[in-house]
Amino acid sequence: MLSVSPIKELQMIESLKSYFYHSNIRDYLFFVISINIPLKLNDIVTLKVQDIIEEGALKTFHIHHYDIHLPDYLLSDLTSFIQQHHLRSDDYLFQSVKTKQPLTRQQVYRIINEAVMTLQLDAHIGAQSLKKTFAYHAYQHHMDIHTLQHLLGHQSKSETYKFIQIEPPVNKELHLNL
Repeated sequence: MLSVSPIKELQMIESLKSYFYHSNIRDYLFFVISINIPLKLNDIVTLKVQDIIEEGALKTFHIHHYDIHLPDYLLSDLTSFIQQHHLRSDDYLFQSVKTKQPLTRQQVYRIINEAVMTLQLDAHIGAQSLKKTFAYHAYQHHMDIHTLQHLLGHQSKSETYKFIQIEPPVNKELHLNL
């Protein structure tokens, strides 16, 4: 099984966002939400409207004692999508057109793979890449590795470094002059 990578380059993220936005708004919303909250794939595909939006505002996700906010720019796209598809609060947000059930892992893989192929990206990206992308960019925005480890539910720092495909820093120095 081929290991997937986080999407490290912001330009690649923007290219994927643009592709999804213009091809299928459901897939765009799925992609953007998935790279902005550290949930497992099954937890994302089973999100219901009421889990994301309430009284015209985006909900805050509470994960392992952390408040995680979705980008404000999603609100209008989410609202339009919900209205256009006549979704009720207890409907799945990311449902199959045919079955009205949550997207499957295979469907998510096909959606992502089609985008990668169409855009001719040289990257090993899959469903797990989305959570890895969140983690990688959180770390790059100076989230402490211990905090990130806890947020992701990892057992060790080395597991988290491996997950985001970053080499742990080598010897830190401390000079006390008491």
